[in-house]
Amino acid sequence: MKNSSAKEIISRLLLRSTALCVILTFVFFIAFAITQGGLSMAAMPFTRFLFVYLFSLAMVGALYLLKLPLPYGACLLLHYLASILALFLLFTGVGTLSFKRTSGIIAFFIFFTLLYAAVMGIYTLLRRRKSKGTKKEKEEPKYEKMF
Repeated sequence: MKNSSAKEIISRLLLRSTALCVILTFVFFIAFAITQGGLSMAAMPFTRFLFVYLFSLAMVGALYLLKLPLPYGACLLLHYLASILALFLLFTGVGTLSFKRTSGIIAFFIFFTLLYAAVMGIYTLLRRRKSKGTKKEKEEPKYEKMF
């Protein structure tokens, strides 16, 4: 990523955010089908789809916070705060999610935090496994022909 051009970074950002948007839209579609008892109506208006895409773009953009030259814990905290801010601004702040009581907001953020912890726990384990693999490759001396 150090040698990536701006065009490559933007392309990667748009591709990943589109993939995340498709996954989230599918989840919303299935949740709507389960709660409404069928797929006869449109599952998501365009405005909500647009908010889902903007949220996906913000989440993928926040992934670049994990690559900052800071301790991993600090990067993870920054990513979590950016994720919560994106969630709050793009969903609750614009009114696509509304809660009758404060307890609903707290429950929603607890659910998001638990989901975030699960996803980022898996990400951290995979990241750690990948970095151990590259360290082993570097430590092993390469074979050189003697004759």
